[in-house]
Amino acid sequence: MEYELKKIDVKQNAKVLAAVALIINLFISVFGFITLVFGIQTTVSFDYIISISVQGLVWKIGLLLLSPILMFILAYLSFAVVFLLYNYVVKYTGGLKLHLVNADNDA
Repeated sequence: MEYELKKIDVKQNAKVLAAVALIINLFISVFGFITLVFGIQTTVSFDYIISISVQGLVWKIGLLLLSPILMFILAYLSFAVVFLLYNYVVKYTGGLKLHLVNADNDA
């Protein structure tokens, strides 16, 4: 069956994708903490829409703690903008067309 995606729920989908970005960033932060615990010289920076780089152990720890929150907020905003634009453009161009197949019948 072929379906056309006419509208995206902006808040819900932006929240879900921002949560995924937050989880990925949490893993990255954990690896950052591990490198700091073992005394490995590492650069800690946040580069998504805005760039933040810090020096010094306290600042590095602070940025590693803050980066998942920053990632969630900025990812939510950027996905929301994309979905709002999609909802606007789809009125004039038509939506994404999806060809869906029932997995039980396909086997």
